[in-house]
Amino acid sequence: MLRKSPMLRLMSRTSPTLNKRGYGLNFFILILKITEVVRIGYSTDFQGELKFKNELTASQIAHLKKFLGEDRRDIDFADDAKVYKSDKEYWYHIDLEFNDDFSGLRWNGSEKTYSLPEIVNFLTEQMRMKWPEFELTGKMAAQGEEIDDRWELVMKKGVATKVDVMVKGKKVTCPHCEEDFLLE
Repeated sequence: MLRKSPMLRLMSRTSPTLNKRGYGLNFFILILKITEVVRIGYSTDFQGELKFKNELTASQIAHLKKFLGEDRRDIDFADDAKVYKSDKEYWYHIDLEFNDDFSGLRWNGSEKTYSLPEIVNFLTEQMRMKWPEFELTGKMAAQGEEIDDRWELVMKKGVATKVDVMVKGKKVTCPHCEEDFLLE
């Protein structure tokens, strides 16, 4: 439980403006202030692109664009039971965007991206409902906050899978900043 500090009491006096999910401004200010003090969540960075097996039509691009960068709860996919394939899945934000020439998808740089293989499979499923031939190819490299948290999102026969990457090298800790590094 949080203790009320002067900062939190001051924030509770701000005007309660609601967003489209009904959360007030107070809620978001409180979350922002807490994250400045305590690290919440875990981030993974991604590099690379997933390419479309076939060039997309304008209507396919328009349909896919409805999903990219969105919170799935804001685009009529709020029911977890209709989205998740297992109880291990947990994601809301579709943290992908078109690459510059619209030949594929890449990570959009958002913090706290979770379950990207499941998100890619969700998008593939949605596209295949209208266009059964839709498929992505390629892979993306993933690096989590922990130095040894490396893996690849690999497309195999149109399905996104997570493939662990063996991390080689000696793990050392900087005596000044206490960050871990690998000497490869």
